[in-house]
Amino acid sequence: MMAIATIPINVANPPIMIKNSLRLKSFLDILKFPKSMFKFFPNQRQLKVYLVLFLAIFILTASCNLVKTTSTPCNKIAILLPETGPAQRWEGSDRRELEHKIAKKLIDHVDDLMLLYFNADRNFDKGNKMDLKQVKQAERAFEQGVCLLIVGPVDETATQIVQIARQKNKPVIAYDRVIQDENKQNFADYFVSFDTTEVGRLQAKYIATELDRGMQSKYQFKSKDNLYVMINGSENDHNTKLLKQGFDQSLTTKIEAEVLKPIDKPFSTMKYIKDWDGALAAKEMADVLKYNPELKIAWVGNDGMASKIINKLPEDKKGKILITGQDGTQESLTNIQRGWQSMTVCKDSKDLAEKTALLVEALFKGEVNKSIPGLSPEKLDYTDSKSYISREVYSVVTGENFKDRVSLDNNDKIQLENTCKGKK
Repeated sequence: MMAIATIPINVANPPIMIKNSLRLKSFLDILKFPKSMFKFFPNQRQLKVYLVLFLAIFILTASCNLVKTTSTPCNKIAILLPETGPAQRWEGSDRRELEHKIAKKLIDHVDDLMLLYFNADRNFDKGNKMDLKQVKQAERAFEQGVCLLIVGPVDETATQIVQIARQKNKPVIAYDRVIQDENKQNFADYFVSFDTTEVGRLQAKYIATELDRGMQSKYQFKSKDNLYVMINGSENDHNTKLLKQGFDQSLTTKIEAEVLKPIDKPFSTMKYIKDWDGALAAKEMADVLKYNPELKIAWVGNDGMASKIINKLPEDKKGKILITGQDGTQESLTNIQRGWQSMTVCKDSKDLAEKTALLVEALFKGEVNKSIPGLSPEKLDYTDSKSYISREVYSVVTGENFKDRVSLDNNDKIQLENTCKGKK
């Protein structure tokens, strides 16, 4: 039986040994034998050297293979995801891929493996705050004996989960979204995600290409003063900052040349939508259009918000405003097929789940600090977590390349399973 209870809870610190602490203390006591006990050995100095060397080997071996250093078996892992509806990927892809790939990796290492699954259920639990619900779900997972958490955080309240996990000496993997407070005191041990800045660049690159087409674009862009609005996710979600970085890198020159013009006051150009809530995004968009009827571009952070916005658009506006997205959801792809959404960036959840599963396997085998094919840590300037980034991500889907990028059955029905494979 493999175990995981001795995995380091803070990647900045050396491994913390839990069950072996008494054994280690007993061995240290050997080095404090009274001199009278050494009379049995002709070479006392040599004996001490041997004892010290043996102790060093003992510690090194324990540190390198953490899973074998506890008598308490671990066979429970909890997966906590943030939502069910707005971005179909969480339930439709991420959960399935995580469960499948983790089980496949650990089948030879863990007896009676149990994967516990929780979802903050934004769409189906309107009566509760889903951020606090996720914290309670983590507490429940620990009550059921889990020794590792994989958390797709709802928001910054996930730092509370990290605090609880540290008190229990259990590691946390932040999945897709960073978990870290402003003071950098509480952060997940590990972070696995996409290159979100690249997603923002791809969205912005599409906008730039359409602007360059001018009046030849279906949106009939002018040479100057094309009104735009940015509808992003939660302000405290670091992914929103990364998306904007990608936007700025690709479109700053267009803004400086006044090809793009921010929407008029009293609205700010950037709209932050708490919890990436599609209904709230649609309401914000309605207000924007009320005062800015000539709006040409809505840079929207993800498909969940884009779909809700499109659903609430007046009929004469559908297909007339350039609207971006990401995730490749069923509804967004359908809207692209209809000509109502301009583009989406598909992200390959299979690769993200594969990297997460490789990390979990390495933790169980005590090999997280070794070189692992397909799993190379990267130093990121926005988190102290040990980080792994998936770059097998992007398939930009537009109306023009729809039939090449999207899998359709004989009745032209979208087949998500074979769509968005991460091919460029």
